[in-house]
Amino acid sequence: MIEARYQGKPINSIPEVAFAEGLSRSGLSPVLLLASPTTVPVTTDERWWLAKENVSGHYGRIFYAAVRELVIRSEILSAVGSISDENFTSEHMGYFERLTSDEKEVVFSDYLRTLAECGLTCTANNLVKLTQDLYPIDATPDNIRKLSTDRDALNELHIDGMVLFITGPAL
Repeated sequence: MIEARYQGKPINSIPEVAFAEGLSRSGLSPVLLLASPTTVPVTTDERWWLAKENVSGHYGRIFYAAVRELVIRSEILSAVGSISDENFTSEHMGYFERLTSDEKEVVFSDYLRTLAECGLTCTANNLVKLTQDLYPIDATPDNIRKLSTDRDALNELHIDGMVLFITGPAL
């Protein structure tokens, strides 16, 4: 649960000590997360927490967000697992930060094609969040309906910049 004093505040204004290490609490793989990397939601839903995760290996880029795990629908679990296992690209995502711009464009294209095959979307604003073990999807009601049984996850949340993430086994 997120402390009331942080609700509604920009993520970048919250002290680092308030963030728990790791984006997943369930220990499952893959994991579907609803994340707010810009603003902490004002919510009474106790399934939200503040989390941080190194998303770039040795490059040390830390991702901070308010997050909530969602239950993955059983009929799409295989496709979600394939994404988290990086089967959408021939590139090694462990070296994603070192890829050239052209190589990253190939990964982005492969990723978007894979999402489209599942009937999912990812806009350019979210696609730039793609990194090793963090696979973005637009946080739309339609995408949530296709991916999760937690259809009420967006209810009463009015925050720009929300994003869904599939996380891989390393998180």
